[in-house]
Amino acid sequence: MIEYDLIMMSLVIFVPAAFGVLGLLLPSKWSEAIRWWALLGASATLILSLCLLIEYYALLDKYSDRGLRSLHHPAAQLDARIDNAMHNEANSIRGPVEGFDWTASIPWIQRFDINYAIAVDGFSMPLILLTSVVLFLAVIASWKIEKGVKWYFALLLLLETGVLGTFFATDMLLLYFFYELMLIPMYILIGVWGGGRRKYAAMKFVMYTLVGSVFILIAIIGLYFTDVRDFVDTDTVKDRAAERKKESRNLSADELGEYHTFSIPVLQRVGQAAMLRLNGETDKLAAKPDWPRDTPKPKFDSSTGKIDLLGRGVNPRDAIERM
Repeated sequence: MIEYDLIMMSLVIFVPAAFGVLGLLLPSKWSEAIRWWALLGASATLILSLCLLIEYYALLDKYSDRGLRSLHHPAAQLDARIDNAMHNEANSIRGPVEGFDWTASIPWIQRFDINYAIAVDGFSMPLILLTSVVLFLAVIASWKIEKGVKWYFALLLLLETGVLGTFFATDMLLLYFFYELMLIPMYILIGVWGGGRRKYAAMKFVMYTLVGSVFILIAIIGLYFTDVRDFVDTDTVKDRAAERKKESRNLSADELGEYHTFSIPVLQRVGQAAMLRLNGETDKLAAKPDWPRDTPKPKFDSSTGKIDLLGRGVNPRDAIERM
């Protein structure tokens, strides 16, 4: 069964691109109809973004209480919601799929562990709404464009999909894909519909972004080859190890136990732990409390000074030795 939140978030991302592609089928002489079609696509995206905002605040209201603001509730945090989704995936028999947690992940390129993983949180939601508003206004501001009207609005809507995708993505490779998708229409828009020195500006834009993209891709690949088994629940690691054992029986127990991922929340925890190690504060590392967790604790426990960055079931001493 496809999750409701997956459908809703995917609609926000891809509706602009769909309107842009369909707009290319209209005859070029229908310039006024093309403008209205582009405005309809931008309007639909804005309305979907507003619906998403309402749904997201409905999620926060589930955790609201008098003692703690819902926005700051540990269970409402993106890290906790994705962690819960990963646990349910590894324990599919025992855990039902949550359709309103506003995190979704489905395999995209399984051979390389790349997932179509998207989510919203308190940081991305305002940016998603802002992007929808700005592109809606951009369509109106471009109403008097006469040169290549059909292609202009198609590229503008494709650009919106790329920008929105970067704010939704929780997989590093998916983020990179949307980032690159955003650059293509941006380059063409600058080069064709830009100002007086548009070709020069477009060339410099490509040079800087292309060089930067290469280093970004190298960094992403390097992060993937980092063993993050200690920052994921042991159930999830065991589930991945069982799958790898079926694929290759020649791997050792230690190789089967390795866990590599493009998940941004997991890699974020790895980065936080690396900073603690560099500062000589590895004694603050702690594993997350065991299931069930109806009332999750904040990451930082002020009474003990411990920070819950390690996965459930992980021994902090073993994790520190492997770092």
